[in-house]
Formats: sequence, structure tokens, C-alpha cells
Amino acid sequence: MALSDSDIFGDSDAGTVPVASSASHAEREWNKLHAEFTNAGFREGAIAGKEAALQDGFDDGFASTGAPAGRALGLLRGQAAAALAIVTKHGPAEFEGELRDIVSALSNVRLHDVVQLDDAAPRTGANAELLEVQPSAQLEMDQLEATLGQLGNTPTAASRDPIAELRTRLAAALNQLGLPLDV
Repeated sequence: MALSDSDIFGDSDAGTVPVASSASHAEREWNKLHAEFTNAGFREGAIAGKEAALQDGFDDGFASTGAPAGRALGLLRGQAAAALAIVTKHGPAEFEGELRDIVSALSNVRLHDVVQLDDAAPRTGANAELLEVQPSAQLEMDQLEATLGQLGNTPTAASRDPIAELRTRLAAALNQLGLPLDV
């Protein structure tokens, strides 16, 4: 078999293109493509629906819980940091340790310390089967740190609400300094 210039692979049928041998083959291919695209469209629609439901839940939770708690914590942290800066620069030095402790404690407060999270809530809704709730690694680490921090301590009413305890301590320190607590 001699190779021509146009037949670089040595095929004897270089100029022909294979055509479906029957209409049934074309029909099977059409059905396969139709099923694949239908399934892909269904998956994309289901994902979009889940995202919309999750976004609505996030928006509601953020507006009613996350934003107010974050704002209150941020205001306390700002006042404590400002008071520490004033005391560090202008004295009296005896309040510096207490204010440093308050600033440090406020920086360690996490959302689950301030707001009681309802672990069962996502699984009780109408779309419970759509939501696979897995605790994040950060939340697990925060819970572990909190547990380790409580070893040897007995929980008190103040330790269940760290914001209230720290607000009280900050107010007492600021009162002794003659500064107002604007939170």
C-alpha cells in the first residue's frame, strides 16, 4: 500500500468521514444528550434554590442576631481600647492591668459565646433534606478552646454572658477614671 501526500496516517479511507450506520444510533445519542442536559439543568436549578433559601436565612439571622451582637461587641472593644490608650499614655497606671485584661477578654469573645445558637434549627425547616449542616473547623476549634478555658472553673451567671460581665467591669473601671461608658 503506497502512501499519498494527503494520507499521512496510512489510512486507505483518508477522504471519508464515518456516518451513523442507522437512525437508531442517532436516536440513542440524542436521548443520551437530552438526559445529560436535563439532569445538569435540574442540578443547577436545585443548587440555585438551595442558595436562595440559605441566603434568605442568612439575611434574617444577620439582621436580627449577628449585626446587633457584633455592633455591641465592637462598641465595647472600641471603648475599652480607647480607655487603655488613655491610661497607658496619661495614667493612672493602676487601671492599666484591668483594662488590658478587659481588652484581651473582649478580643476572645466569639459569636457562640454571645448568642445561643440553635443547632437543630436548620434541620427542622421545610428544606431540611437540602441542608447538610456540618460544623466548620473554626467553630469546632472555638468550642474546644472554650471547653479547655473552662477546665477547673465552675460556670457562673456572669460567665454565661461574657459581654455583660465585661461591660460591668469596663463601666466600673471607666467610672473610677471619671470617663463615661457610651455603650
